[in-house]
Amino acid sequence: MIRMNRGLQNETPTKAFKDFMIYNKARNLADRTLDYYQEKLKRFLNWLEETEVELKDINEKKISQYIIYLESEFDIADTTVNAHLRAVRAFIYYCQKFEYVKEFKVQLIKTRKKVKETYKNPEIKVLLKKPNTRSCSFAIFRNWVIVNFLLGTGVRLSTLVNLRIGDLDFDNQLINLSHTKNRKAQIIPMSRTLFEVLQEYLLYRKGDKEGYLFCSQQTGKKLTTGGMQMAIKDYHLRRGVSTHSIHKYRHTFAKISIQNGVDAFTLMKLLGHSSISVTKEYVHLFSDDLKQKFNDYCPLEQFSSSGKESIKMR
Repeated sequence: MIRMNRGLQNETPTKAFKDFMIYNKARNLADRTLDYYQEKLKRFLNWLEETEVELKDINEKKISQYIIYLESEFDIADTTVNAHLRAVRAFIYYCQKFEYVKEFKVQLIKTRKKVKETYKNPEIKVLLKKPNTRSCSFAIFRNWVIVNFLLGTGVRLSTLVNLRIGDLDFDNQLINLSHTKNRKAQIIPMSRTLFEVLQEYLLYRKGDKEGYLFCSQQTGKKLTTGGMQMAIKDYHLRRGVSTHSIHKYRHTFAKISIQNGVDAFTLMKLLGHSSISVTKEYVHLFSDDLKQKFNDYCPLEQFSSSGKESIKMR
């Protein structure tokens, strides 16, 4: 009798990992995803070797032991532990597919939701103060435009550095985001203020449609992610703002949008989230700020007169 159940196949962790990476390259995963797997799984493979655990013996108990190892040996945050576990989970599920490992679920650990930091209104006003175009360098003006762009769109750093001049549709006041985290093209609106800022910027940043929107002052070539981060750090410090996180602009964009009454589905589209659950985290985290601003957009308050004479009850 021929049985379909072949049992577990004997494979080494190192060989399975090499095949796993080839498999993911064939799936055309992004380079940063491949780098992420390479980095996180290196520690997992080392742990398997040190503890002499064979691939076929990996189960829920072994994963729990690995979690304890990460927390005790490296003193890392729960969110970082989950970053490691997501890579391990992808690898384990690949191994299960090819019957190197018995089937079981790799569970992430529970994490505490941290309030996402945002820029305060006084900081924003300082950062948005326009430099004198007659005396400032192109780099200073460019950095001011970048700040406007970040506050006007909430885009990620990787999207920002890959923007080209041709991605700006001034006729329809739209921006085409071709380089996104989920690798899906996205089109977002261009606000009136950003429209004017970018129109002026392109008077100085000359180039064809294929040229990168934000370039180096010295070479005119694309700013790298590191170069962009250094540029914003320098700009912030010159303005007296000690923090200089580019991702903090994304949180700020989300927070102010929520305060101004933007619904979760619209915000999801603007931020390019693949799931509404991610967007709802922003709504939940900024709910206190939402309540503080409630009087500003509550319909009842808009139709009420604050100057009414008080009526005394007799």
